[in-house]
Amino acid sequence: MQKKVNGIIIQNKVIFESDRLITLLSLEKGRFNVLAKYAAKSKKRFAGRLLLFNEIAAQINIKNKLPQLLDCHLLTHHSVLSSHYNALCLAGYCAQLITKITIEYQHIPKLYHCYKTTLKNIQSNPNNYQVIKKEFETSLLYIEGLTHNSTQPLSPTIIKEKLHDYIGHNIPEPQWL
Repeated sequence: MQKKVNGIIIQNKVIFESDRLITLLSLEKGRFNVLAKYAAKSKKRFAGRLLLFNEIAAQINIKNKLPQLLDCHLLTHHSVLSSHYNALCLAGYCAQLITKITIEYQHIPKLYHCYKTTLKNIQSNPNNYQVIKKEFETSLLYIEGLTHNSTQPLSPTIIKEKLHDYIGHNIPEPQWL
């Protein structure tokens, strides 16, 4: 059975020499993995569309336990993320948090919109990474029900403590240049 899903690529790993395991964060399905057969060696089939943090419209086959990516179209490419180290670090840090706090197929539309907004903010505000990071963390805590107000400013120490208590360990902070 084939299905179309829009999602943001939050992880991309080479497996089995020529395949890629892609982790998508989607509005409809939450966080889930798809197998892109021969994507690691194919220059033509996916042609740069499977880069981290790209938003894609994916055609997947959900017949097997691990869905297979058949084709995809690029919806959004965040060019700043591939050319600025601090932007890449922040986008990766946010993706790590999402991976740690969610389970597969956990449907959280607010989280999808929050991450999409964060990527746009990173793209358009290249000098405000600390502010963007704090806004993402605060929104994440609110979405997960760990704070009562998404606009209430929290200190970095409180954010770190709440995330540590929720996840069970610390996520390494981005190393800014």
